[in-house]
Amino acid sequence: MAAISQELLESQNLRDGTSAEITRDHWKSLYYFNLYRVALAITLATIAWTGGSAGALASAAPKQFLWVALVYMGFASLNIFTIASGKPRFNLQAPLHIVVDIVALTLLMHASGGVESGVGLLMIVSIAAAGVVLTGRTTLFLAALASFAVLLQHSYSQLTLPDAAGTYTSIGLLGIGLFATALAFYSVANRLRRSEALAAQREVDLENLAHVNELIVQRMESGVLVIDGEQRLRIANDVARNLLGLRTAGNPEPLAELAPALAKQHQRWLRDPGFAPGSFRASHSGYTVVPRFIAVGTERAQGTIAVLEDLSHMERQAQQSKLAALGRLTAGMAHEIRNPLGAISHAGQLLGESITDSAEDRRLISIISDQSQRMNRLVEEVMQLGRRDHLRRTVVDLGPWLTEFRAYFIETQGVADQAVELRAESITACVDQDQLHQVVFNLCQNAIKHSLPRPGKPLVRIGAGIDAERDVPYVDITDFGSGIPLEIADKIFEPFFTTDTEGTGLGLYIARELCEANGGGLELHNTPGDGARFRIHCAQAEECNGAT
Repeated sequence: MAAISQELLESQNLRDGTSAEITRDHWKSLYYFNLYRVALAITLATIAWTGGSAGALASAAPKQFLWVALVYMGFASLNIFTIASGKPRFNLQAPLHIVVDIVALTLLMHASGGVESGVGLLMIVSIAAAGVVLTGRTTLFLAALASFAVLLQHSYSQLTLPDAAGTYTSIGLLGIGLFATALAFYSVANRLRRSEALAAQREVDLENLAHVNELIVQRMESGVLVIDGEQRLRIANDVARNLLGLRTAGNPEPLAELAPALAKQHQRWLRDPGFAPGSFRASHSGYTVVPRFIAVGTERAQGTIAVLEDLSHMERQAQQSKLAALGRLTAGMAHEIRNPLGAISHAGQLLGESITDSAEDRRLISIISDQSQRMNRLVEEVMQLGRRDHLRRTVVDLGPWLTEFRAYFIETQGVADQAVELRAESITACVDQDQLHQVVFNLCQNAIKHSLPRPGKPLVRIGAGIDAERDVPYVDITDFGSGIPLEIADKIFEPFFTTDTEGTGLGLYIARELCEANGGGLELHNTPGDGARFRIHCAQAEECNGAT
């Protein structure tokens, strides 16, 4: 049977205007029923052609029986092509087939002597087919039409054939059988269609649910493995495969071959409910992994979900938590230290005013003053750590803003005009202007301090543009010094790390924290012997939600 295209089915549903959707199964049912009709017509025509004995068949009018059987066979054969092409539409073609069956079987029954010949019972098959492929009202109408045709044939036989067999009781029983068949088969077929539709919907729901579960597992930051009861790996997300160094997913494979260390811990966990898995080093990837096992069913042997964590990642998270707690602690301590520090500084100033002759005393007073100022600067920088949560981000045009900053920096730092070079485009960014000023000012101070003497030439270069890789605005601060040694380049953003005996080691750390708080970042692009360039990444102007 040629396939009926989905577009043809949908277009027929729209033209028919029916609530019941015509599916491929409807056409298949009609196709197989038509094969039965072809076989039936060929059988009846063969019996009439050969003149064989088949009970009452063709007993009253053999020639009429033969011609009706041949026409019926030709019509059924033609229907093979009409069904394959889908034309005419299903809701016209299917009832027409049943009507032709009723007419043909009524004529064949008349040619066989009436209802007692048994030909009328073949209508039950046609009505049953109608119940399968058509709606309830149409099926009942066809059953009524078949009953009326049988009644009409019997009445005509009684008038034209005095010895016609059959009674109205037989016709009534046949009519009851036709209606009962119509109702029964339509009810059963309707239930089957609803069950199939529900099963198909459940299948789609299960597929969607499985797809969602797969997406969730793949998106998890932790590695996830599903191990069946035979110690075979069934599912593994990308994180788990990366941690264990596994190849691309394939058929279920023994866990002992893929990850022997994990398999040993899993087997021990199955035997000992109180066993706490420890970390192990994955031989294929080099990661140190910490596993955690969860039973799938009521018994551990039914299956296991293994959750894998990268030990180094866990240590980094713990370190970040410690740093956050330390930051809150130091900010609180800095606030408490500030008051007594101010009193010490003030007392030192008063003591210095009362001492006039002793050089040693003046030296000691100078040490108190210098160290008090240094401690005060440290306290102020520590307290600035709490500012990252108090943002007032606005849309800033970096070109004009940096022009004003350059003029301010030259004026306040007392450097020559040519010492600060500016190469900035007119680019908007979303940033807290006060915090950006603090970061750029700090970086420019460091650049001036570490640049080599260049009479008449720039000591610091300020630039702005769009980062091609990240597609975000940036501000560059470049010095003309000897660069940062590679052995300490990874440490310069750590808190309290400094190579300056008078520094606090918090400047770059605070600068990076403020940049990250603004949705950006701070990176070092370092070339030892050829200066250092710090790049501030800023958030795009759209992130300010239209703020001006």
